[in-house]
Amino acid sequence: MKDILEADWKYMSRLKPVLLERLCNRILDKVQKECHPEKRSAGSHEQYLHIFKLVADQDKIVTDCFDDWRRSRLLEKIALLSRHKILTQDELLGLSEETRNTLRLLTGM
Repeated sequence: MKDILEADWKYMSRLKPVLLERLCNRILDKVQKECHPEKRSAGSHEQYLHIFKLVADQDKIVTDCFDDWRRSRLLEKIALLSRHKILTQDELLGLSEETRNTLRLLTGM
């Protein structure tokens, strides 16, 4: 896969902490929703197992989108960020037309 343009690399590098924060807030909101006492009708252990699975599933998304953040893998990361609805349409418009066109070819976005 080809490297992304320098301007897009810099743009995404500045945006990365915002995107990670957005995803983490989404995950914490999901966990908080699952921690309500009324969810314990099935029992605390079952609730714990459900939350554990939820966090493990969400951690996979964090890993896919943010681990191994390199310029050579950034198109893949952008596609994953878009698929998981972490990167907004407005943020995608901050990328070069060339990068957006490449993403469209790769993902059908």
